[in-house]
Amino acid sequence: NIMPSSVCTEIFFPSIFMMIPFKTSSKTATLLPISKRILNLYLISIKIEMSYFCCKNTKMLKTSSISTKNFFEKATKKVLVTENRKNYLLKIAETIAKEYTKNGVANLHFICTHNSRRSQLANVWSFFAAHHYKLNIISTSGGNEVTCFNRSTIKTLQKAGFYFQLSDFSHQNPKYEISFDGSKKILVGYSKLIDDASNPNPFIAITTCS
Repeated sequence: NIMPSSVCTEIFFPSIFMMIPFKTSSKTATLLPISKRILNLYLISIKIEMSYFCCKNTKMLKTSSISTKNFFEKATKKVLVTENRKNYLLKIAETIAKEYTKNGVANLHFICTHNSRRSQLANVWSFFAAHHYKLNIISTSGGNEVTCFNRSTIKTLQKAGFYFQLSDFSHQNPKYEISFDGSKKILVGYSKLIDDASNPNPFIAITTCS
């Protein structure tokens, strides 16, 4: 559901120019900064892919010298977005902005088949971005099957500065408390179904695999 309008407001980002339509109203001053932060947040779908492959390169910075904030901010300067991807991101950002403006909160649910890699990456980076942009956004993830939080994905996120504390050991599906420098909240990460009781409703579903 895209907000119809004859007025387009240009919003400039660190690495990309995008145009988002808004209704001209007294809420414009509120909508603009919220939408700007949300759209920046949703460049995550690309940053995630970049971080996943770059962090696997042994020539990248050592884990001990990386902070999540620095990694995130550097990634925003290297993002290249195709027109097709930009259109998808705009639709996502506008939907979230509308929900956020209406209710003061947005529940985002990242979904992939096994809830093991891509949806976990998206969930963790969204958790960080909500903190970074000071947005009241709750991130969760789920899948069609329960497997486990992939170890390679955990290592990739650790190299980007995230901390993983084992909270519930299980050979099949351990649970981790995930945090980063400066975080005030803990994200619990483990593989679960889309309709798991821990996932809040209603939510905006975002699939992370084709």
